Amino acid sequence: MAASLVFFAAGPGGAGQREQEPVKALSWALAEKVIVVDPGHGGVDPGAVGKNSALEKDIVLAIGQRLALFLRQGGATVLMTRETDTDLSDPELSGLYAKKRQDLARRVALANKSKADLLISIHINSYPDPRQHGAQTFYQRNVPESRRLAQAIQNELNSFLNDDRRDPLTGDYYILREAKIPAVIVETGFLSNPREAKKLLDPAYQSKIAFCLFTGLVRYFAPEEGKIQPVPGAESAPAKREQIVPAALFCPPAGRAAPPQAPRHVCGEEKPVVLSGPFQKGADVFNLQECLFSLGYYRGGRDGFYGPLTIEAVKSFQTDQGLPPTGVATPATWEAISREMGKHVDTLSPPGNYYDVVLLVDTFRLTLTVFANGEPLKKYPVAAGRPGSETPVGVFQVVDKSAEPAPGIGTRWLGLNVPGGNYGVHGTDNPWSIGTYASGGCIRLHNAHIQEIYPLVSAGTWVIITGNPFGRFGEEYPLLQEGNCGSAVREVQYKLKRLGFYKGTPDGIFGPGTAAAVSAFRQKNGLAPGSHVDEEIYHLLGL
Repeated sequence: MAASLVFFAAGPGGAGQREQEPVKALSWALAEKVIVVDPGHGGVDPGAVGKNSALEKDIVLAIGQRLALFLRQGGATVLMTRETDTDLSDPELSGLYAKKRQDLARRVALANKSKADLLISIHINSYPDPRQHGAQTFYQRNVPESRRLAQAIQNELNSFLNDDRRDPLTGDYYILREAKIPAVIVETGFLSNPREAKKLLDPAYQSKIAFCLFTGLVRYFAPEEGKIQPVPGAESAPAKREQIVPAALFCPPAGRAAPPQAPRHVCGEEKPVVLSGPFQKGADVFNLQECLFSLGYYRGGRDGFYGPLTIEAVKSFQTDQGLPPTGVATPATWEAISREMGKHVDTLSPPGNYYDVVLLVDTFRLTLTVFANGEPLKKYPVAAGRPGSETPVGVFQVVDKSAEPAPGIGTRWLGLNVPGGNYGVHGTDNPWSIGTYASGGCIRLHNAHIQEIYPLVSAGTWVIITGNPFGRFGEEYPLLQEGNCGSAVREVQYKLKRLGFYKGTPDGIFGPGTAAAVSAFRQKNGLAPGSHVDEEIYHLLGL
């Protein structure tokens, strides 16, 4: 976890050109960190009130909840001082001033008692002059770590939100003065500014603020940065946030030799996928309807039902391709669909000269959404990891790109810095698997779709993968044993490590070290001998 890795700065030429000077950073920066998120005010204390009647306490709670989600997906433990419209004072205590003092004291006490790594308190400013605007961080004077934390967050706020360059400011506030851990206050804007007040009520803008705070925290824990990666042809645009290329974590596609620092992803071979047929329903049918619609063959509702309209569309396509018109989407039919889609690759055009691209993968809905400048650009269907090889859940970065077709990955590859594995977002030789849980943990797209996304993504692009690490809700938890890998294995490793049974780095690979830890845990709890993870283990680990 604390091993130092070599990063290279990505220069103006893009991901393919890297400066020679190495920059050091930490791998998996947020894993096992404990962070206190404090949405200011709440309960009887509304905080600032905008002219549009917006309440500070409501907006900062929404931002805090979004930040907590990002942090937890990144492997951190998050303690929130409040998760509803409440304060921490005693209900019977009278007087707003007394309640506010008790509330603040208890927030600080919670942070200090938790022995967390840091405290971030979220607020919104107000000022008589309605022209005042922008996000600002504050720290306690003569506390170097708090200043460094404030600077890391302020850099991200300047890059994403502010139209001017600001430095963090000192402030003699109770929560900063009394905190025994690095602490900052972040004023995320001005409710007294009509334009900013309107934006602060927008959930998309709240998510953008939360992501700024998240990236600032990542950079605080992994402080050394590379250089700015501009969009080609936009060298004259103002500077945006810096991105880093972790060269020592390159994860090449299957079939290529991987360096020692990036162990190969070995989660087993492709397994047959049982596809939905006529008069059945499934996400793979929705995928089929989407593909045929894009090619001009299907004009019905995309409802995932393989009904008469879908059958006729398949027959029509098969006839045009010289295939037997059975109406059943066979592998040969899917291969033809994939070829035809590859002839019609769209060009995505984000707004503005500079754009910060984020890929959001939803393993419940089996979708990948491309965000540019905080706005959704386009959504695609995907395939995710099958049971026993679940797709890792968390916040990652692209560390490797390849436009060279290779067996198993289709026409494009985007490697991710998932610890201990060779995971990525890529195309596929099995287009019929899109819309199912079929991969060894990677995210698959149609070749035409990954070719659309590929030009927008550079080394350092964030990829957020959400979902239940143990698979879809309502399904049985997977039986885990040596040879399995994925997010379920990683969650078990985290629990066993906190309990002192597992000594390695949680990497999602069920190897001999994990087997020994599980065996010892079973023995300690009087369970039958073995090294497998079953329902009893999940229950005892609180998972």
